[in-house]
Amino acid sequence: MVLIGLFLLVAFLLAILVLCEILWIVGKTVWWLLELVDGTVSARRRASSLSRRNAMPVSARPGPPGTPPAPVGAGPTDPSGIWPKWNASHRRYKDQELALWQEQFDALKSRE
Repeated sequence: MVLIGLFLLVAFLLAILVLCEILWIVGKTVWWLLELVDGTVSARRRASSLSRRNAMPVSARPGPPGTPPAPVGAGPTDPSGIWPKWNASHRRYKDQELALWQEQFDALKSRE
């Protein structure tokens, strides 16, 4: 008797899961059709297909008061405008983190 009840519970939960998946697929399809009709999908695709070369250059931040403004076109030497992740400061931070973890590991190991 318990086995039949368990089987019915599993069947009920599977039926709920299938219904939820069907509703999810129908909802996503309707959402996609509404965006397609609205034209926002094509606008997003056009916006995402623009390359970094066509983007407007980022203006340099002003320096401290009393400093002359940077010349036009002066910016970071990295063409993408993103600072490199593995600079000296980042390596120093990682070394400090590694030393801290090693100290904690050694302290735990010495208790044994």
